[in-house]
Amino acid sequence: LPVHLYPNKFKKESIDRWTTKWCLFFGVSLLISLWIVFRIPVNAYLPPNQIGAKLTLIYFLSTVPFYFAGLVFSGLFAALPNHIGKLYSWDLIGAGLGALSIILLMNFAGGENGGLVIAFGAFAAAYIFAVDRNKILPGILALVTIVLLLTNPTVGWLKIQYTKGQALADLDIRYNRWNSFSRIMAIPFKPGSDAAYTWCPSPNYPLPVMPHMSIMIDDGASTPVLPFDGKNLKPIEYLKYDLTALSHRLNGDGKSLVIGCGGGRDVLTGLMTGAKHIDAVDINPLIFESMNTVLADFNGNLYRHPKVKAHAAEGRAFARRHSGEYDLVQIAMIDTWAATTAGAYALSENTLYTVEAFEDYLNALKPGGILSFTRFYFYPPRQALRLVSLFLEAAEQMEIEDAEDCILVAKYESLATLIFKREPFSEIEISLFKEDLRKLGFDAVYIPGEKNDPFFQQLVSVKDKNVYYEKYPFNITPSTDDKPFFFNMLKMKDFLRVFDLRDGQMFNYYATYTLIILLIISVTATILVFVLPMLLRGIHFTNPANQTGLLFYFIVIGLGYLLIEIALLQRFVLLLEHPAYAASAIVAGMLVSSGLGSMFWGRVSAESRTKLLRTIFTLISIGLLFHMLFGSHVIHAAISLPIWIKVLIAATLVLPLGFVMGIPLPVGIMHAGKYGPESVAWCWALNGAASVVASSLAVVIAMTAGFKVVIAVGLICYFIAFLLMSIIEETVHQA
Repeated sequence: LPVHLYPNKFKKESIDRWTTKWCLFFGVSLLISLWIVFRIPVNAYLPPNQIGAKLTLIYFLSTVPFYFAGLVFSGLFAALPNHIGKLYSWDLIGAGLGALSIILLMNFAGGENGGLVIAFGAFAAAYIFAVDRNKILPGILALVTIVLLLTNPTVGWLKIQYTKGQALADLDIRYNRWNSFSRIMAIPFKPGSDAAYTWCPSPNYPLPVMPHMSIMIDDGASTPVLPFDGKNLKPIEYLKYDLTALSHRLNGDGKSLVIGCGGGRDVLTGLMTGAKHIDAVDINPLIFESMNTVLADFNGNLYRHPKVKAHAAEGRAFARRHSGEYDLVQIAMIDTWAATTAGAYALSENTLYTVEAFEDYLNALKPGGILSFTRFYFYPPRQALRLVSLFLEAAEQMEIEDAEDCILVAKYESLATLIFKREPFSEIEISLFKEDLRKLGFDAVYIPGEKNDPFFQQLVSVKDKNVYYEKYPFNITPSTDDKPFFFNMLKMKDFLRVFDLRDGQMFNYYATYTLIILLIISVTATILVFVLPMLLRGIHFTNPANQTGLLFYFIVIGLGYLLIEIALLQRFVLLLEHPAYAASAIVAGMLVSSGLGSMFWGRVSAESRTKLLRTIFTLISIGLLFHMLFGSHVIHAAISLPIWIKVLIAATLVLPLGFVMGIPLPVGIMHAGKYGPESVAWCWALNGAASVVASSLAVVIAMTAGFKVVIAVGLICYFIAFLLMSIIEETVHQA
């Protein structure tokens, strides 16, 4: 907006002065914003209306540094429109390299020190732009930032002060490390009066009193660590009487796979029931690092036990690579509440709870093996009932006969354990299950041939399940890899009901509400970007039709690019296994290849551009149609391949598409440059604003229709862009 309103302050002749100034503002504002944000106590599990003011403050503080960085980029684009191909290409390549570098930055510096490193980069950029004496201030600030970076781990100049509204200073932190996708802390955990922590204990067996440790994940989710000497299981025998242990009691004396092993509670249960071997899988390597270092004496070196093998891997991909190996596959209470509350969508936990994931788990079982889940049970049932819908859909896809006889469900209070097989449960297994429920005091929910809970019985027996799903008050349709939102139990049409709900995990519902609010805010901000310049300073178009067409052209390619990027990011999490690495690789691949495409366009002769542009849009359409029709099939077929082959497949599918998608924006900038720097700045602002809208819009579309439709909407955006540019090109030639 300032570039448009005050073009004289962004002249080509004074580039060194204003770029230096705004880079300095970027670095300083980044440090100030983070310093304030880190000191705002926010409990993200409260309803959005109760923390709305704090979230709004955090939102706007977080945007301030990007505002100043945007002045540098938009100013350069406006001042040098004839070099837009080169400028835009290096902008994208730099952003792509940044997406890759963030992995190393977070792993080695962490989230807090990472902010200082980025600020140093801003001051270094200011130093490069500056000339003569103007280099002194950026140089001093860069040196000061280095000092802050070196002393921050001990002094804490820039440290997060609160977790879920609680001061970190009040916690006895034994372990505290960041990696590229999480923060892990180990603290003493004392539930109630030091009673043994358990998910859902039997009312018929008393719990001992013992100390626990807790591993905190992203300051939200936690996993308990039990005291264990490495040999004597007697003190923690109570684990056998937990609801989550039903599957171990039924079939836990063979080879087991525990997905999301965390602090090892389910692994200990497996050892107690006589498992011959346990593969303990967790996606976060810091879990194992903390367990094997500062917590090793406390947990008896559990993950070095001769019967246990720890694997830092994505659980679903691991199961797929070990087809037909396990007597028991267990997934108990795995989710990241913090990410769910924030309305996040690219979560490893999401792809653990899909129809295709169930097929992978069931295929990992030996004949007679069992698959066990433990999730929340509220009335009317949601998560537990949705797990049954997932199994029934997977069973249909796998042609499992008599699927209704392959299900056992038990509950107690707010939790349910569900056990599935590829073949019907035998009378002996059912008898053992019923006897366990009687001894432990748990409630039967679904047993083949019995009088069952009506919700589960109706779901299993109804012929047209879609009608049942439509009538049910919550969203229990089977989540798929295309719509992997298992924890979103609230139907989008009912999102205003969120504050009427008083049971269950309400913060899962708040995610949908927060997402809609963010979308409304983004759309409103975009409209303001469009309208505000007209109100503050009249816009006088020299060619109204062309310039208006250009504005909409930049909006649709901004929407289209981000919609497609987000959809591809979600899909390739499956292929590349790790959500953070997949996100970094896909974003980097798209940006770098788009930068190369922009660079290529800058070298194309003016005579060839019109004809070539049609080819570019055609290639974009072909690439997107391929991803819509065949992309998911290619990814699923390649999931079990070696990682280096999967990386090559990802590069083959992403880089050519990114290359051609990097061309439409510099094409538009070149046309906007003909009408002056103000037009360039305005077009660039609208493109950025549309990209922000797209980030929320992509999730809304995916929740309601799936990521395949997100790609389809992106394709429509590029088709509209092609039509607009064709009209603009034709008008220019006629003139």
